[in-house]
Amino acid sequence: MSNITIIPPEILSEAEKFYSARSIFQAKKLMDSSRISISFQKGSIERYFIITGIVNDGETRETKTVFKRSEEKPDGFVTSNCNCQSWNEQDHCPHSAALFLKFQLNQILKEQLKDGGEDTTLRPELTMHGQGVHAENYGRIVPGAHKLSNAKSNSTYSSVQYLLTNRKVVNFPLAKATDGKVRIDIVPAAKFDEYQSYPNIEDKYLPVFSYINAQGEEKKKISLFEYLYLFDWETGDAFNLPNTVKDIVKKIQREGFLQTTNEYLRWLYPFVHDENIIIAFNGTDFRDLEAQEVSYRFSIVTSTRKSFLELTLELFDKEERLLTPPPIFNIMINEGGFLDSFRTKSDSHEFIKFLIESLNYNTQ
Repeated sequence: MSNITIIPPEILSEAEKFYSARSIFQAKKLMDSSRISISFQKGSIERYFIITGIVNDGETRETKTVFKRSEEKPDGFVTSNCNCQSWNEQDHCPHSAALFLKFQLNQILKEQLKDGGEDTTLRPELTMHGQGVHAENYGRIVPGAHKLSNAKSNSTYSSVQYLLTNRKVVNFPLAKATDGKVRIDIVPAAKFDEYQSYPNIEDKYLPVFSYINAQGEEKKKISLFEYLYLFDWETGDAFNLPNTVKDIVKKIQREGFLQTTNEYLRWLYPFVHDENIIIAFNGTDFRDLEAQEVSYRFSIVTSTRKSFLELTLELFDKEERLLTPPPIFNIMINEGGFLDSFRTKSDSHEFIKFLIESLNYNTQ
């Protein structure tokens, strides 16, 4: 599968001034598949820039894109050249559009790295002059070397070079044992632009990783290379993951990383006191979370079905806000719960009867 390149709307709007919607769509597909190798780039988007490179769409396309602003044309104009059959002076081509977009994304990464600011959801497949691979987003699990920006489909962690935040390009180092702790923060997936269009995303969470080194410094610009290594994009250091972290990453990769908080709590609670891990939920360490008093109420109302009653259980906090019941409650539910698996309701009632008797026996 290809990487997904997140392009801000303002960059797309700028590209639409010079390229057709079809060219932009095809250019984005080329960027998603990491088929662009930059050979030269110079200038800035404020006044003038030039970018040249090889764009591979199955054939090697030698492409150049030049952007200029002038008093006569304050919005600027584009000139280009490409050896593909679809190129012409007026409409250009998708390969030229791909270089246009890539230069602007490169400028964004350049500013982010220079400012050293907080990580954002935008981590496009950026490499300076086509050298080195980088992460799409910091703090995430990379499912394979081929998923790194600018990597090839057959890349391995040892076969690629890595573009660090200080612009240095390094080979994969000899991995060391960790001397700190891995922090796992379970955050709402809706905070990230890439998941905004997902259905029912409001209740889904995903893990973001960081590394607390021996000096107590939190390193956020890191990636987890599957369940194997933790890589620091600032220093170029690689660390072998502790066995407990490996188990957690394997679980996440196997079950999927978009889960509810209850599901993550079930997975992570056994590791709360592990010396190699710090677990947090939406920025707050688990040990600092305050336990809240939960109340419950039953209500019995006449059902829409004749001669039936409806029993409802609600959990709520002291401010009368309804709470999501723990998954264990599904054991006692027919509609949408585990009891749906029984052939008849009488069978499910027999199961509940024996379950309660078993619980009473084992707790005496």
